[in-house]
Amino acid sequence: MGSTYLNITNAVIRRFSDVELTSVNFAAATTYHAYVKDVVNDVIREIQQTERQWPFNHQTKTQTLTVDEQEYPWPTIADGDDGDAEAIDWDTFFLVKDDTLSISQKKLENIDYDEYLERHKSRAENMIITGTNLRVPKLIYRAQNNNWGVDIKPDREYQVSYEYWGYPSELTAFDNATTIPSRFDWIIKHGCYSELYGQRGDPGMKDRYANSYRKGLDNMVELLINKPSEFRDGRVGIAG
Repeated sequence: MGSTYLNITNAVIRRFSDVELTSVNFAAATTYHAYVKDVVNDVIREIQQTERQWPFNHQTKTQTLTVDEQEYPWPTIADGDDGDAEAIDWDTFFLVKDDTLSISQKKLENIDYDEYLERHKSRAENMIITGTNLRVPKLIYRAQNNNWGVDIKPDREYQVSYEYWGYPSELTAFDNATTIPSRFDWIIKHGCYSELYGQRGDPGMKDRYANSYRKGLDNMVELLINKPSEFRDGRVGIAG
């Protein structure tokens, strides 16, 4: 679990011996304090955008299919999902087990859109025309409008589950928590320190913390994305 917006912001403020914010005055922060809040979000955004498949942004979605509807949108924060879909794991689509519908869990194979058009689209339409009752999806595809679809028009409200990596919304309230694990708080802070030292006209400290931030970010990628098979000492950066 990540740290809250208030805690990270105050950690950066303390570095420069300024007056910290509270849960009461956080939303109304102005001038310097508002600037620090912006810097915190900017650094978090840069980290989030460095990789599309950060494990801390991994999510699972269960979509209830609509009768006779083949295509469905990706998850979005606006629809109540935990982050806008940034990347999809196409090998994780499953038909969800449903005893009421006499449906067993089954993997849905992924096909490309051209194959869907050539081999399955006409069949899907013909099953509607002939009144075929049981229409259980077996395949999924990526549509050209960036939605995803099933190979036939379902006859009942089956459920499909899949995994994706979401892009979280920016922090706004004092108690909003970043998805970045708290053990990497120092990387966020060093990115902020670099920006603030630059704003204060100290290029030496700006570069020092910029280098530490970049090394820390590279370390995050190696630890969480590249996943080395053997443990090694990953301590980098400047203490504090």
